[in-house]
Amino acid sequence: MTQPLEAIDALIREGQYDRARAMIADARQSLPADQLHHLTALSAAIERKCGNLSAGIDLYRQAIREAPTWLPYWYFLGVCLMDDELWLEALETINKVIALCEQTGDHYVLNDAKFRKLFCLKALGRDDEIGSHKHDIPADSFIVGGDGTLYTLDDLA
Repeated sequence: MTQPLEAIDALIREGQYDRARAMIADARQSLPADQLHHLTALSAAIERKCGNLSAGIDLYRQAIREAPTWLPYWYFLGVCLMDDELWLEALETINKVIALCEQTGDHYVLNDAKFRKLFCLKALGRDDEIGSHKHDIPADSFIVGGDGTLYTLDDLA
């Protein structure tokens, strides 16, 4: 089961979106129903990579409806919302990512999510809330924006 998913992911990373779409369509016929959320998320990733944030956001939301506790879907939805400058929705989504990280003990994206939360607060003009959360993040933390810009904690000052 993971083999077609890994192959589709590799095609997406290589920028072969049409081939990935075709494989997704084929895989929809063979994957068990409880695994189809992976294909929805891979479709979202294609849309995001192609610059169609609106479609990517919709597909990540669909993937979340199909698998509500799947942390990567929440994370990438938050990233897409930030890239589309939907700051309040992004903040709510990133807060969910932080909560899921803490509930599951999966800290892989926790510091990144905490940084993204501060970035959303800054974009929303809620600078007064940043200081109380800044100490939770390592000083050398950074995030990469949708345009490829590298942001550090100094950018939040």
